[in-house]
Amino acid sequence: MENKKNNKKILIIGFIFLLAIAGGLFYVFKDKILSNNNQEVEKKKEATATPLLYEVTKNDEDTKLYLFGSIHAADDRAYPMQDKIMEAYNSSEYLAVELDLIALQKDLNMQFELVMSFLCENGKKLKDYLSPDGYETIIKYMKDNDIYNESYEMYRPGLIYSLISNVTVEKSKLDVSKGIDMYFLSEAKNDKKQILEIESAQMQYNLLVSIPDELYEFIILSYISQENQEVEELVDLYESWLKGNVDDFIDNNDDLDIDKIKEGLTEEEKIEFDKTLELLNTFNDAMINNRNTDMTDVVDNYFKEGKNVFVVVGAAHIVGENGLANELANLGYNVNLIDYK
Repeated sequence: MENKKNNKKILIIGFIFLLAIAGGLFYVFKDKILSNNNQEVEKKKEATATPLLYEVTKNDEDTKLYLFGSIHAADDRAYPMQDKIMEAYNSSEYLAVELDLIALQKDLNMQFELVMSFLCENGKKLKDYLSPDGYETIIKYMKDNDIYNESYEMYRPGLIYSLISNVTVEKSKLDVSKGIDMYFLSEAKNDKKQILEIESAQMQYNLLVSIPDELYEFIILSYISQENQEVEELVDLYESWLKGNVDDFIDNNDDLDIDKIKEGLTEEEKIEFDKTLELLNTFNDAMINNRNTDMTDVVDNYFKEGKNVFVVVGAAHIVGENGLANELANLGYNVNLIDYK
């Protein structure tokens, strides 16, 4: 049943990929380093967003953790934060994030090393990693959207995917500079609160590089061919995040069908397509399920070490059967969803 459900996710899985890798290569290729990202809001503005926030405790123990479901692209409606969110953040000794993007922005050597990991092999260029038709479609899309540069011909499809996925974010009218993780990172830097990285830049980029080029091509072309639907699904996902409705959020991650994509394919093409779907399931496990397991272990260790931590990770990692909230409950923790009323 789980594989069948995974096979229904094509377009939205791409954006979940973007969520999973906190901000992707976007920050590396930004023309300027983002400065303090605290959202400037009028004091009289009322907090309207009610995103998912869980309190994690254990019987007879004083340590307390919070799980806050992040989204890496937002708008002004995400701010100001609810008082209960800021109280949870302020009462926590540590902030934990998937990756400290602000530190990465300042580490030019690391940025260079990570980008170089996508460099084509000697004697090869981007077109050598794509089908002829796929290459033409992708390059045309990049030029049509003013993101093409000849230097990108030197890199493999993983880097191109990151650039193209950000087109979808821009067309959705959301802004990565207003992402939730960036907001709390800026807060923590200002407050001199200690920041813990659940993962690392090297780990995330190793994962990105490990994804087969043919799967990148498949996902990119799915993006391009169904761009309007992709933008619409991203907007719906964000609206679900704003409401903090668990069932609604899961539904918006699991309601796309691949049947339309298979229409008109020959039998031979369908066989190849099914092989790609197997890769896609592996991709989903690597990007979501396997990382959820590792994140759960890290958060479990925070508690065992007596650390009071405000944990900010993509909401896709928190909800669902394999999400952190459920996995921590399975380990015996009391995991309670915060009610803002």
